[in-house]
Amino acid sequence: SRLLLPEPKDGSGRRGRRVRKREGRSTQSREGLTEIIADNRELSDVVTKVDVGGGRQLDLLSRGAAGTAAADLLRSKSAELFFSTVRRRYDIVIIDTPPNLQMLTYAALVAADYCVTPVSPEDFASQGIRAVRQFVELAQSNRNNSLRWLGILLSMVQPRLGIHQVYEQMLRDTYSSLVLDTPIP
Repeated sequence: SRLLLPEPKDGSGRRGRRVRKREGRSTQSREGLTEIIADNRELSDVVTKVDVGGGRQLDLLSRGAAGTAAADLLRSKSAELFFSTVRRRYDIVIIDTPPNLQMLTYAALVAADYCVTPVSPEDFASQGIRAVRQFVELAQSNRNNSLRWLGILLSMVQPRLGIHQVYEQMLRDTYSSLVLDTPIP
């Protein structure tokens, strides 16, 4: 079974954008991770089951209440207990963090076994890879020496754009084996 803790597309760390379930209802105002950790709610009370086809389901857990300092919560003893429980219950847990290097991302790296960095083949995104590498190394050396950086996932690739072709090749030349083989359109 799989658990996804999604981040909104705007990257703000807020649930301003809605994640839609198959049935069309929104998870925007649902309780989530913050209520589990801060209020000792049960995971089964706040998880949303999403049909992904083929008889398979994905459990979706939102961040929860806006205004709660999620990064502080993720560093708490309650969070350690939550992640311990989740590790026993799920085969795969995906934590989608905002595209910035702040405490929420650091806390997610501390809790993670692996991380993948999605990067669009463009100037601004490509420039941030060095900082991401340092951030991952910081988490590894200070709090999570078992964290493994699986690599860079090229995303939002438009193969017909010359600039994407150039940056993809530059990233592959610069980071070689860290760049995953399959780009995502």
